[in-house]
Amino acid sequence: MGFSYVVMGVGVQYKLISGISISPDHSIGETTMFPEAFGQTLDCHPDLDGVLGDGIYGCRWITNLVSENNAIPYFLPRSNVTFKNKGALGWYDMLYSLWQDPQKWLEEYHMRSISETVKTIVKCRFGAAAR
Repeated sequence: MGFSYVVMGVGVQYKLISGISISPDHSIGETTMFPEAFGQTLDCHPDLDGVLGDGIYGCRWITNLVSENNAIPYFLPRSNVTFKNKGALGWYDMLYSLWQDPQKWLEEYHMRSISETVKTIVKCRFGAAAR
């Protein structure tokens, strides 16, 4: 039995799933599934403060998508990134906020662990079929 990619939007206050995208197609990758889950989350919560995610979402086009929707992106950037935004203003804003106050940024980013807890619960319920 194969597995499916699952990308979820999870609220940090109540731990409810606000958006979800599932695909058994391994060729598309998780980043291409992000806009669908993010769009569903925006439908549920149009006044998002911030969006947290692991390093896979730390790319310019995703940070820009989040920033264009008036939310602050908190995606752990890779070690070789630069401040060059290449047209994605959200990228610069995210990196600048990390540089300006790393402790505050990491405190916000750490809330991402809540979504990992929800993902673990989903995996326990549906087995290893969800990744």
